[in-house]
Amino acid sequence: MPLYTEQASSWRDLRALPSFAPPLPRLSPKHEPTKMGSSGTRWSLSECAGPAGLMLHMLLARYGLTDESVLCIDSKPSTLKSGQADGIQPRTLEVFKTLGISDEIENGACQMWEFAFWSTSDDPCKIIERRSCVPEVIPPARFQYEATIHQGRVERIMETDLLRYSARVVERESKLVSMWVDEGADAQFPHLVGADGVHSVVRRSMGLQLEGQSLNYILGVVDLVVETDVPDIRRRCAVHSPAGSVMVIPRERISTGEYITRLYVNIPGAVEEAALDADADLKKEMKGRRSEIELEGILKQAEDVFKPYYFRPKRDDAVDWWAAYQIGQRAGQGMNVSMMDSYNLAWKLAYHIQGITPFQVDGHSSSTLLDTYHTERHANAQRLIDFNSRAGFQTKATPPVSSPARNFLSGILRAGRRLRNVKLKRFADGWHRDIHGDLSSTGRFRLLSLLTTDLLDTNGVSAMSVTATANLVTQFPASLIEQIIVYPRVPGQSEMTFYNGYELEDVYGIYGVDPVRGALVVLRPDGYVGLVVALSDTGRVDEYLSRVIARAR
Repeated sequence: MPLYTEQASSWRDLRALPSFAPPLPRLSPKHEPTKMGSSGTRWSLSECAGPAGLMLHMLLARYGLTDESVLCIDSKPSTLKSGQADGIQPRTLEVFKTLGISDEIENGACQMWEFAFWSTSDDPCKIIERRSCVPEVIPPARFQYEATIHQGRVERIMETDLLRYSARVVERESKLVSMWVDEGADAQFPHLVGADGVHSVVRRSMGLQLEGQSLNYILGVVDLVVETDVPDIRRRCAVHSPAGSVMVIPRERISTGEYITRLYVNIPGAVEEAALDADADLKKEMKGRRSEIELEGILKQAEDVFKPYYFRPKRDDAVDWWAAYQIGQRAGQGMNVSMMDSYNLAWKLAYHIQGITPFQVDGHSSSTLLDTYHTERHANAQRLIDFNSRAGFQTKATPPVSSPARNFLSGILRAGRRLRNVKLKRFADGWHRDIHGDLSSTGRFRLLSLLTTDLLDTNGVSAMSVTATANLVTQFPASLIEQIIVYPRVPGQSEMTFYNGYELEDVYGIYGVDPVRGALVVLRPDGYVGLVVALSDTGRVDEYLSRVIARAR
C-alpha cells in the first residue's frame, strides 16, 4: 500500500457554489421588518404567485432579497394541477436557460418545430388537405422550437429552484382581500406587485379597469390522449374545414408513456362582440352561452372538422381537462408575456431596494429606473393586444411570413433590443460556447467588446479600449459589471472571457459590426442592449452606467 502525505486548503469549500453568483451588493441599510400591531409584519415587497409571481420572487431571491424582505402569497393550495397555459416561447426558454432551470423543459416538453396548415381540399373526396408546413420559429433564436408543457410543471420548476434561496417560498392558501396606499408611510415599504391575473384584487383596489373587448366567438379547449389517423397530430397545425376550425397543439409525454394533445375548437354560433364593461344583461347572456358548451359538443365538433380522418379519445378517462371561454383582447394575458414582465421588473426592483441605483440622478429619485418598466413593457403589451385583434382565431390557413433582417428579432445590435445568441469559441480552452452562456441571470451588467484586429498593438484602439473598460469596471461596486471580449484573430490569450468571433459563426456579420471599427456594447441584466458606442467611447459607457449604478464607496 503506497504511503502519501495529503494537504488541503480551506478555500476548497468555495468550489461548491450555491448559485451562479453571489447576491447583489446591498448599498442601502439592511431591511429590518417592523410590526404593524395586529395586522402583522411589514415587508419591503409583497406579491401574488402564479408564473409571473414565482418568476419575480425567484429572481429577487437570487438577487439577495430574503424572506424578511419579500412575501409571496397565493390563494391556491399548490401549483396548478391542470389546464391553462401550455407553451414556452423560444425567448422564455432562453431566459430559463440563463437561470439554469431549462433542462426539464428541454428534455420533457414536446418540441414543436413545424406548423402545418390544413384547409378545404379541391378534391371533394379528401375534404381537407395539408396546404403548407413551415418552421414553427422563423426568426433566428437559440431555440428553434416552441416547447409545450403543463403550466403546473413550469410553476413547480420555479418553486423548486426558489427553495435554494427561501425557506418560506410561497405563503399558500392566503388571499389578498384589500389594499390601500399610506402616503405617509416609510419610503422603504412602497412595493406591492399584483401578479394575480385577470380578476386582480390589486387592480380593483387601485380603481383600475381591465380594458379591452371580448371577441365574437367561443373556443372549447381540451387536453386529452387521442386515437386518430390525422398525420399531423404531433405537429402544431391549424385545420379549417367546411365544418369549422381547430388548432392542434401537441403536448408532452405523460407517465403512462402516452402523449397529450390539446385542441382549441371554434364553437359555431357566435356571440356579439362586447366591451368588458358591457351592461349586466349582456354579460349574463355571454356567460350563459359559455355555460351551454359541453365536452361532448367540443369533441363532436372536432370530429367533424377532421373528417375524413377519424379522431376520438383513446379511452373513457382520456380527457385530462377541458373548458369553454371567450377570447379577449387585453393586456395581462399570457404566461410567457407575464413572466417576461417579471424578468424586466425584477432587476430594477432589486437595484432600487438594495440602493444600487443612485438615489438622485439629475434631480430625479432612483424610482426613475422603475418608471422604465411601464415604458418598456406597456408598449409590448399593446403590440400583443393589436396582434390579437388582427389575428385571433384565423378563418383562413395563412402561413406566417419570414421576418426581414431589419426586424428586431434578428438580433441587430441596437439599444432596446435583446442580444441575439451567437456561437463562440473560447481562446483559452477551445470551448464552443453560446454567448448567452455568459449572460446568466445574476442581476449583473455586461460590457461586450467587439474588438478590431489591432489588439496586439499596445497603442491600438482595441488594447486601449480593453484597458479603459477594465479601469471603468473598478469605479463601480465589485462584481456588478462583467466583461466579454470578442476578437477576430487568435491573440494567444488565456483569459476566460476572450472569444473568437469568426471560427464558429461570423459574429461581426451577424451583429452588423465592422471588424475594422469594432464596437462597445452595454448589456443590461435582462439581456437587452442598453448602449452601443465606438470602442474608444468609454466616456459614454461611464455616463450610462452612472445613471443606474452608484459609484463604489
